Amino acid sequence: MQNNFRNFIKAKELCSVNDKILLAVSGGIDSVVMLNLFIKAGYSVSVAHCNFNLRAQNSIDDAAFVKSLCRKHKLPYYYKSFQTRSYAKDKGVSLQMAARNLRFEWFDALVEKDSFQHVALAHNKNDIAETMLINLCRGTGLKGLHGILPKNGHYIHPLLFAERKAIESYARKQGLKWREDASNFETDYHRNKLRLKVFPILKELNPSVIEAFYKTAENIAQIEQVCHEKIDEVAKKVIVKKQDKTYLNKASLISQKHIAPYLYALISDFGFNSAQVNDIIKVLNRQPGQIFHSATHRLLNDRTYLIIEKRPARKKTQEVFIEKNTKTLNSENFTIQFAVFPYNKHINFKTAHKHTAFFDLDKIQYPLKIRPWQKADSFYPFGMKNRKKISDFLIDEKVNLFEKEKVSVLTDSANILWVIGYRNDDRYKVTAETKKVLKIEIL
Repeated sequence: MQNNFRNFIKAKELCSVNDKILLAVSGGIDSVVMLNLFIKAGYSVSVAHCNFNLRAQNSIDDAAFVKSLCRKHKLPYYYKSFQTRSYAKDKGVSLQMAARNLRFEWFDALVEKDSFQHVALAHNKNDIAETMLINLCRGTGLKGLHGILPKNGHYIHPLLFAERKAIESYARKQGLKWREDASNFETDYHRNKLRLKVFPILKELNPSVIEAFYKTAENIAQIEQVCHEKIDEVAKKVIVKKQDKTYLNKASLISQKHIAPYLYALISDFGFNSAQVNDIIKVLNRQPGQIFHSATHRLLNDRTYLIIEKRPARKKTQEVFIEKNTKTLNSENFTIQFAVFPYNKHINFKTAHKHTAFFDLDKIQYPLKIRPWQKADSFYPFGMKNRKKISDFLIDEKVNLFEKEKVSVLTDSANILWVIGYRNDDRYKVTAETKKVLKIEIL
């Protein structure tokens, strides 16, 4: 067991003996054996224990047991008590998911705070088989079928080489003590039901079924790596990032022989699922404008691109009023500067920056106001003699729906003076007859 442990770490390049490693130790047999193997291999480790407060006195006794192990071996000990039930209720998730989220949030915080290079978790070969079967029953892709990877970011799984029976045998021979979780023998949980009822039947078909799952997982992980390399090639042709948005070129995407797997790979990290991928594919060649939502992002089917951005926080409609003698106005999102000066024929008032506009001051009726544009809004675009709806103007300017939401207008007491960032109103333009010019610049 000890030789296999060292060889597995070396073969999978999990860590080195000089690395700073945090071990997640529950007190159960797997994590106790993992701790024993790290100590015997000469690693300098620290221990983290989570108390989820789900098993009354047993949870307290587990924590005391792990603390005594650390005291015995003179190891740094990290402890965290969680109110798992209230967290699950607040977030609307299961107790298992709540415990998982709380655990990893804490581990990640410890990695950041104390500069751990790795967090070691005590999953074994049986866990791989159980995870693969659970994912298969739910419906999954390659990611779900490779089970648990030996290394995932700063998380490592140094016991994946061993089956549970080998771990139990080693623990007994070493005279190790551990805490037994009675819930492991209850069939209320899917994983326990597989462990206690399904795998005994599968072992009748193939006594080496755990090893078979392990080898299959390794094969699938290798195939997945090849797929990732191909997906990366496609991503370079399809994806463009601009500021806080991701753009997927529709033409490049459609040119792929198999769109669905590529699209899923490109957008699943944004929280979109396979059912949504199929719905998105159906609208690729339709009239643009459809929006799809994940828990964290939204995707717009625009003319040339699929555009992905984070879901914006809901904000109340804001209006900013401007009096006649205002020189500078500070808003939450911008600063506005105002200047008045005599008409100068040497200044080209037609070529202003998109956030700068010039107006004939004598034509303006104060107060001014900046507000979001509305559906019924219309104006006379600079250079045009006919009224145009702002909605139609923005379509002509090829402004996508996400950007439309951010468009504001400047009005006086009667009309719209400026669709900010796009076009000012022709009725208020500076001409040779203008006496005083109002310059407005939004920073």
